[in-house]
Order: sequence, then C-alpha cells, then structure tokens
Amino acid sequence: MSFPKRGVAYIEYITLVDTLDPSKFKVNPTIAAGDFQISKDGGAFVNLATLPVVTPAGSRTVKLSLSATEMDANNIIVQAIDVAGDEWGEVIISYNTQDAVNVGGSMLDALSEDHLIPGSIGKIFEELHKLQGMKAGESMTVNGTSRIVGDVVLELTSDGQETTVTRI
Repeated sequence: MSFPKRGVAYIEYITLVDTLDPSKFKVNPTIAAGDFQISKDGGAFVNLATLPVVTPAGSRTVKLSLSATEMDANNIIVQAIDVAGDEWGEVIISYNTQDAVNVGGSMLDALSEDHLIPGSIGKIFEELHKLQGMKAGESMTVNGTSRIVGDVVLELTSDGQETTVTRI
C-alpha cells in the first residue's frame, strides 16, 4: 500500500454509488469536466488537471490521477459531484500528505512495507524515543510537524527473521 506524499503524483481507484440503487456501485459512470475538483490547504475548489476515467472500461472503478502539482499541499480535498445529473452519489476524499516523522524519509514508507516482522514497528518507536531523549514507555506524540534529529535505518535479514534499527 502506498501513501500520498507531498509533491509526488498519486493514483487512487474509487467507486461511485449508483443513486438509483444505493446498495450498488455505478457501472460505467459518466464523468464530465467539473465533476471532480480539488482544494489544497483550504483553498478554492478547482477542476482536476486530469479528468478521472473508468478503468478498466465498463467497470465500477474510477481512476483518479493527481499530479505532483496537485499533491503539493499538506491537506488535500477532492470532491466529486455529478454536475450534469444525478447518476452517482457525491464523494469527498481527504488526503493528508504530511510525513508522520522526518527520519531521512517518511515513517509511512517503513510502515507500509509488506515484509515487516511483528515487533519491528516497536523497535522503530524505541529508537524514536532515544532520538528524542525520552525514556522507553514515556508518552510520545508524533505528528506532521514533529522533526527528529538524526536518521533511523531499518534493516531486515534476507531470511526475514531479524530486524535491526540503527541510529546514524
């Protein structure tokens, strides 16, 4: 699973609810200019640069392609409103592109790896406590504005049995 990153193009697939039968997703929804708009950091809504498309053709899934410029904000809202009719239900999608912490890369990248071993996340947080000069077990709040001094490296052995977190 990838996470939205600030200033990096992002693709997401969504479904739209059929207004005639809200228990179903709309098959091959009609999407027109103005149906999908974006607001960056509380700014005015403007049309997406790339009109979303039904992908694969004739299916229920709609491909949203957000450009690097559209993703260049901390808080992004995409709204979908069927301007020409009432074929599908309205949608609001919110993206927060702020990194969880700054450790030479996004903590979200480390957390999204499919091969992380149980316990490795705990080791990462233990190291974050050390970097902040805190005792293990002390309450720690990490948010989009938190910054860590130093780098953390996560290493996995080829057999996937060992995790090492090193402070550089």
